[in-house]
Amino acid sequence: MIYSLRGKLIETAENTVVVECAGVGYLCSTTRTTLNSLPQKGTEVMLYTYMNVREGAVDLFGFSTLSEKNCFCRLTSVSGVGPKVALAILSELKPDQLMLALVSQDVKSLTRAAGVGKKLAERILLELRDKVKNEELSEQLQQVSQVADQLSDGSGSITGVRSTDGLLIFNAALTLTFSDGALTGVSGTFLPELTEGRRIDGIDAVDALVRFLDYCSTSGVVCTEICALDTGYLLQSSAASPLRLQSVWRISTDVNRYYVNCKTGEITKE
Repeated sequence: MIYSLRGKLIETAENTVVVECAGVGYLCSTTRTTLNSLPQKGTEVMLYTYMNVREGAVDLFGFSTLSEKNCFCRLTSVSGVGPKVALAILSELKPDQLMLALVSQDVKSLTRAAGVGKKLAERILLELRDKVKNEELSEQLQQVSQVADQLSDGSGSITGVRSTDGLLIFNAALTLTFSDGALTGVSGTFLPELTEGRRIDGIDAVDALVRFLDYCSTSGVVCTEICALDTGYLLQSSAASPLRLQSVWRISTDVNRYYVNCKTGEITKE
């Protein structure tokens, strides 16, 4: 198995790249994301590789990051997803975007890739979501130094998990709560919007601002400036669903941040 290649970049094409190592040119199929990250021809480059041996052929796939390679391996583990489809998905979604799609069960994002219909997208989300949530999140927790002490009796909480398998999926501190050795709660984080420019759950920017201004007048909130208004998701938990994404508008003022629930219109302070 060839784990990686380091050598001179001598050729690129629409879906391939050639790296010369010790006088031998290795042809690697790759993604648009990796192609866009490559330096100029003739300079040194390093790719993480995956070798696929099949009857009558040996195919080599190259990726600029280990995260992208790992996503490729996970995708090809799904029934009906071959290397060509996996490359198409990773050409549309970067590793962190794919992770968000898995967590939020975002079928539409996956179907942007060539060769991925709704049924295949649903199968990918179904087969990979639990694996990402259960296996990788568990692995990440083991890397947090306080876990052993806080969970020694099977209960407690840990704050600060931000990524799984090296992929950043949360841009703020995340708190996980355990009881009797099981994950019972997830809270305290804001996820960036998954699909830019869309109206979420029927509430647009004007609706969100009107609701916020009404909230200020009735609750006595005093601020002199609204600094930013953006869309995203709050990661929440409940007894029925330990991991649930709630779409929100986030309003940042000069004194605090507030979230407008896009389903209920409820406003909460950070």
